[in-house]
Amino acid sequence: MLSGTGALGASGASGPGGKYRRYALRVRSVCAGGYNENSIQSEPARSRFPRGSRSFGSLSEFGTQNFLAKSTIKVGLSILGSSVNDFTQTISRHCMGLLLWAFSLPTAAAIALEARILPENPQLGDTLSAIVETDSADAANPTLSVNGQVYPTYRVGTNRFRGFIPTTPLESPGGRTVEVSGEGQVKTLTVQVGDRDFPIQEIWLSEEVNAIQGTDYEFDRVAEFRSLTTPEQLWKGIFLQPVDGWISTVYGVRRYYNGEWAENYYHRGLDYAAGMGEPVLAAADGRVSLVGRVSEGFELHGNSIGIDHGQGVTTMYIHLSEIDVREGQMVRAGDIVGRVGSTGISTGPHLHWGLYVHGESVDPIPWLERGLK
Repeated sequence: MLSGTGALGASGASGPGGKYRRYALRVRSVCAGGYNENSIQSEPARSRFPRGSRSFGSLSEFGTQNFLAKSTIKVGLSILGSSVNDFTQTISRHCMGLLLWAFSLPTAAAIALEARILPENPQLGDTLSAIVETDSADAANPTLSVNGQVYPTYRVGTNRFRGFIPTTPLESPGGRTVEVSGEGQVKTLTVQVGDRDFPIQEIWLSEEVNAIQGTDYEFDRVAEFRSLTTPEQLWKGIFLQPVDGWISTVYGVRRYYNGEWAENYYHRGLDYAAGMGEPVLAAADGRVSLVGRVSEGFELHGNSIGIDHGQGVTTMYIHLSEIDVREGQMVRAGDIVGRVGSTGISTGPHLHWGLYVHGESVDPIPWLERGLK
């Protein structure tokens, strides 16, 4: 951004009685519209150039009228018995000098908008992390757009923002176009998301278990929880494994249930085999924003806990035998929040742990191994 304050034209000629007269002229009136007595001001004035002006040398981009209308400079003149015509001619010479000086100014740099996507070689199920940087300290939060879906970014440092974009096993591999919008600019990035082999399982459920369909109350509460986008980042660093056990079912598994292909299903999390009643831990700092019990209608998930970690990141802990926290409670990584169980649709004691980004289930493993930057 260009700005300037200056006194152009030296006071050097003496008037009657050896007196000098200095005037601050509003150039808008004198240069653009001819001499006008109302243009004479007694107070100093400053020269200002519109933010984002790219070239003063192109009258089509920043015309003379706009330049003179937007710029107010202090011009020192000495006039010896000048007539109005002489005065106007003197001012015209100064205006011409002003324009020549303005045309020689360097082009004002537009605010830079830089962005990159991590990880460098993502696969289906990964969380894409968009890092956006600007050179404006007061820039508004940029937004990310992928296939018409808009995702927010959040400030994570000086002139630095981050936003997450989820990918899932139900999507197709290949290129993604990410539009980053901010400060009146749009930057387009292309990222290639690789394919991935997700295992296929056949699950056979008893008639009694297979008849469980879940309740509207259950689905509404879970959907509301997954849609949370608390602006603050509540977690720090990598996430912790939430229970002492081994992974019995990985993320993204596709399934047949009782011989029938589940078209829109994939395993939305990790199953940890563990003993009944084993402590379940908060994987990261956050706020307990969902507590659901079988007695209240959580037929499918069983006893469940949802923790909001901020900025669209949430985790769920389901099939619990006990719940040891309440909604609204702040927890830290490693705090005991419940106990392993087999409530809801479950074939035995285990913890199902899911991690969601903007409502979509993503692979938790990268969050456990390296965290996301």
